Amino acid sequence: MKPLQIFLLLAFFFISEVLQAATKDVTPELLSYNLKTTVDAYNKAGRKNPKWDAEAIACLKAFAEIRSTTNGVPEGRLAELRTNLTTVMALKCEDPMPRYLYTRYILGAKQSAAELAPVFADVAAAIEKSDYPAIRKFYARLSVGSDASDARFRKTPVGIARKQPHVS
Repeated sequence: MKPLQIFLLLAFFFISEVLQAATKDVTPELLSYNLKTTVDAYNKAGRKNPKWDAEAIACLKAFAEIRSTTNGVPEGRLAELRTNLTTVMALKCEDPMPRYLYTRYILGAKQSAAELAPVFADVAAAIEKSDYPAIRKFYARLSVGSDASDARFRKTPVGIARKQPHVS
């Protein structure tokens, strides 16, 4: 590489580090979008039941906030999401979106990609049949494909193999 190219490359990396958000703030526009495609979608088209509605909505709100946060995932929000997911699934929630999140965040930390592939396929098929927005269907199908691909190469739990939470 030429000295000018090296200088420009280093300058780019330095500037990108300086420009990163200093905090883990929620971007209002992203939050609005993520709430619309999760909580609002659940309220309009979800498989509701008074037994689990409050917990399902709490899960979807926590997920929307995580997806709307700059500079990484706040550990407290992730712990809250995991706790709420465990609670809502203990109530036998049948809605596909909390089931998807449970598979991603709870089972994904415990099971290998090979074990998760049929679970993700089932959840993705349920989301596909629902009236959830296309973006949520896309990410559910993407999880099926990526975990099926991972299953050929590793036997470790997906959450551990990724070394950071996947928040699609």
